[in-house]
Amino acid sequence: MTEDGSIDRLRSQHSYLDGRTAELVSQKGTVRGIRNRVRSSIFRHQCQQKGKNKIAEEKNKVVIYVTSMSVIRDTYEKCHRVTKILYNHRIQYEFRDVSVSRDYLQELKERLDTAHPSIPQVFAGGLWLGKVDPGSFTCDDCGGYGFVPCTYCKGSKKSTKVESALVSLKCIRCDKTGLMHCPACKEA
Repeated sequence: MTEDGSIDRLRSQHSYLDGRTAELVSQKGTVRGIRNRVRSSIFRHQCQQKGKNKIAEEKNKVVIYVTSMSVIRDTYEKCHRVTKILYNHRIQYEFRDVSVSRDYLQELKERLDTAHPSIPQVFAGGLWLGKVDPGSFTCDDCGGYGFVPCTYCKGSKKSTKVESALVSLKCIRCDKTGLMHCPACKEA
């Protein structure tokens, strides 16, 4: 009971959005029910259905959320890198530019359940795959190209053999351009 004699019907305030429950108490003090239980279960069911609808809607699609604004160079380069990876693997994707349409930004916020989502984000078949990798492995020897000048002939494509006379032969360890696969990349 409160100071003015009225019955305190709720023991705690409740919001069905954050999942807290409040008990409805009778005049005798017994619990008669839980406030907003039906409303919260309907809300939870709608959220689950929304997720299932996205999966069904994007069943055989790859969707990427990117920005075409190059004001923040790092973000623009990450977006470009993701689209380039998908393009190089010949993956068809749906391009959703959050800088062009606020609807796409709102949709991304709802899908990730965050107020400030980072960009780019990749979804495949309605499921979140992730964002761009912040750092990629770059080999110190080859710079990420996978090839180095031949260590045996130094890239000249000729190996010299010293017997009775100096004989120049074609190097068998490198290809026709004088390059060989990076040994550091093979080990990793």
